[in-house]
Amino acid sequence: MNPQGQKIQLFADLVLPLIGYYFWGWNVYFILFFFALDLVAQLYFTYLKSRKIVRFQQVNYPVFLLGSAFLGYLTASILLVIFMPYIVKGSDFYKEFSSFLSYKEMGVPQLILLLPLIFVGGYMNYKVTFLQPKKYTTDNILFLWKDQLINSCALLIGVLLFMGVSFIVDLPATICSMLLLITLYKLYVPESGSTT
Repeated sequence: MNPQGQKIQLFADLVLPLIGYYFWGWNVYFILFFFALDLVAQLYFTYLKSRKIVRFQQVNYPVFLLGSAFLGYLTASILLVIFMPYIVKGSDFYKEFSSFLSYKEMGVPQLILLLPLIFVGGYMNYKVTFLQPKKYTTDNILFLWKDQLINSCALLIGVLLFMGVSFIVDLPATICSMLLLITLYKLYVPESGSTT
């Protein structure tokens, strides 16, 4: 992604959760669920890139890297599910998840607005940065999944930092620190699959 596009993406990644928190009544769970949807979209489009590379270049999937990346994401997710009730006192993960799924804004279910926003944006990025320049002819599938492994390790470290910070400072500061970590990560970690 070009630097201008990266700045717009970062701005959207920061502004939408902050608007949600301050104006739509989102809590920290809602923000985490939003980022989880974003992560699912990212993994889905990485899979599409992998499939296209495998078909075009006649290579195998890097099963170890793929499994390790998913294990990192799964571990981070499990840690959040287990520890969020301690971070947000008196909360229940499953109740919050149900609230997130059923939440309506101006009578419209939130997911009807969020899913297209996330997946259409992901598809446009996939199309413009991968399909149109025919990167599937040159990108190395090993680098694509190494980047995902780095992402999953960074997410796991970020979750541990988020948990640590949340036990020290109040919730709005925790949310700000979480968004700061996400911003710094996206600024300094290259886009997946950019190395050939």
